[in-house]
Amino acid sequence: MSDFSGEMSNVHGILFADEGYLKGRCNRAIFIADRGMAVRFIWIAEGPSYEPDYDKVLRTVTDITGQKLDP
Repeated sequence: MSDFSGEMSNVHGILFADEGYLKGRCNRAIFIADRGMAVRFIWIAEGPSYEPDYDKVLRTVTDITGQKLDP
């Protein structure tokens, strides 16, 4: 998702503070919603250098869609 204004990032608590080298940037985050727009998975990094467990993300998508995705 692109969020040039930072509005949605701020709502979801992933917009970094107003100062420092990350000012106006978003933390790494993954939100997975189903077809009904119910959020089924949320991952927010503990810091900008953290990455998610990509296997867990793929499993979640597979569980929601019923389709196996190849990485």
